[in-house]
Amino acid sequence: MRNTTLLLWALFLNLVCSRFEGLLNAQNINGIEAGVLLFTPADSAQMPLCNKLTDETAFLVKLLKDFEQKENRFNGSARFGFAGDKTGAASLYKINGGISVYRGYYPDKFEFANDVGMVLNNGTFTENVSNIFITYDHSLPVGDSLFLENYAVMSRFSDEFLGIEQRYELGGGFIVARWSKKLTAKGRQELTAVSRLTLANTGTDTLLACISGDCAAATPANPTDAAKLIRAQQMAKTATRKRYNTFRVALLTGLFLETEKGFAADTLTTVAGKVYRRQSFNATQYLRWEFRPTIDLKPNDQWTLKIRPYFKMPMPWEWYSQTTQNGFTSKAVDYRIDLQTSLSIKLAEGGGKQASFEVQYRVLYDNAPKRAFTELLTDTGAPALLSAQKMHQLVRVMFQVGF
Repeated sequence: MRNTTLLLWALFLNLVCSRFEGLLNAQNINGIEAGVLLFTPADSAQMPLCNKLTDETAFLVKLLKDFEQKENRFNGSARFGFAGDKTGAASLYKINGGISVYRGYYPDKFEFANDVGMVLNNGTFTENVSNIFITYDHSLPVGDSLFLENYAVMSRFSDEFLGIEQRYELGGGFIVARWSKKLTAKGRQELTAVSRLTLANTGTDTLLACISGDCAAATPANPTDAAKLIRAQQMAKTATRKRYNTFRVALLTGLFLETEKGFAADTLTTVAGKVYRRQSFNATQYLRWEFRPTIDLKPNDQWTLKIRPYFKMPMPWEWYSQTTQNGFTSKAVDYRIDLQTSLSIKLAEGGGKQASFEVQYRVLYDNAPKRAFTELLTDTGAPALLSAQKMHQLVRVMFQVGF
């Protein structure tokens, strides 16, 4: 199982990174010069407008190059939280931390995130929750280019409370979204800057360049560079709308392959009294489908609220999870819910970095956890059922630094 999982990870990363690198190189405008457009005034009265358009073209080229640098570099954030209790006889400390790194934003985004929760109990470290998440999103040219995305995702998850030693998920699907047309103040400022100069093809060897309703014809010094410039400007506009949108509702749906190794541990009530049992289970592999309603709120540049409940469902031919022993049966619909919510409040920003305060609330519910009948009997004569826990709630308060 481990070798198969590692192979899936390798194939996933090779596919995503190759496609992502190719798309970034295809839209590269780093070699475009400020004089990509040549303005020839029709008469002396048009000379001031042509000079202004020349300056605006140089400003746009610089702006788009800065935008491209942001798209091509790795951005991310690091976060950590700490809580502790101590008495004269015992101590218990809990440490939460994580890092997120992404490259690109529109039309392609590659993201890696890692979160871990550890407990230091009387000097002994225990990792009780961890998550590694890798995703690749691509916006498809449908409607306003933000309506439809496809995605590929791979994750590794462990949760000591739910009896999950390790769970790997590999899959993909589509996201349909509805975006508000309203932007935050910073978004409106950036959109205004990138939209000051309007460029349009006229169907001939010239372009039409306009500013504040005044237009003049321009001859591209290099038609290929001019086409790249127009495309880069449009992408920057759409990316700005995506980054600073105040409200988004969406629905994610897809298929994924799940490989899981788990255990169950609990104190059972039997005819002999209370008995603690722990049992490991063989690895399982299932194909599942999922859907996720999404609500993202960003009313201003200071705070963001995200609500994302994942509903992970079994395939119709594996709808139930069932275990049977000596005529006794435990049967349940094999679905899971993973509700993830976060509230991020910006504290300070400057020098390309920002500090924020983040609160995360997560509920994990498994309707059919790992379980098995034991040889122990209850007071009714039935074998005692050993089962992993169904629900785990997490609350994290963390300080976050973006870079």
